[in-house]
Amino acid sequence: MIKHVVFDHDGTLVNMQEGRGLFPGIRELLTELADKDIKLYVWSARDRYSCIKILKSLDIIGFFEDISTATDCEPKPNPQGLIDMLDGVKPAEVAMIGDSFTDMVGANNFGALAIGVIWDNPTVRVREVLAEMGAKHICATVEECKKILFGKI
Repeated sequence: MIKHVVFDHDGTLVNMQEGRGLFPGIRELLTELADKDIKLYVWSARDRYSCIKILKSLDIIGFFEDISTATDCEPKPNPQGLIDMLDGVKPAEVAMIGDSFTDMVGANNFGALAIGVIWDNPTVRVREVLAEMGAKHICATVEECKKILFGKI
């Protein structure tokens, strides 16, 4: 049963190509997960200052229990950021949602459910890479991701 959901920042929560806005449906997904008492986190290859600045500007920082960035730990795919942030949490209770091979490898190295997303780059090649790197599910839309998550909560 999933009790903790970790999100990547760029390309998963935040559309860096569209002026740093949220992808459609992300705010609603965060709200629905929080309403079910699912603990939310961010694990980003971005530096801490810019990650927090962007999350604050989008008014979503309050959703997250903790944030781990490249400033805080070894870079992805090293799972140390997840280990530190989720101290004491059983990996089987964690889903990691990301758009890159480093997200998938890091999630698998930690033991979390790896969910690859392609809403930022819906190419066949990205889908293939995410699958090759251990994504258990690949979602083209936030709605698809919701169905997977809520089926495991």
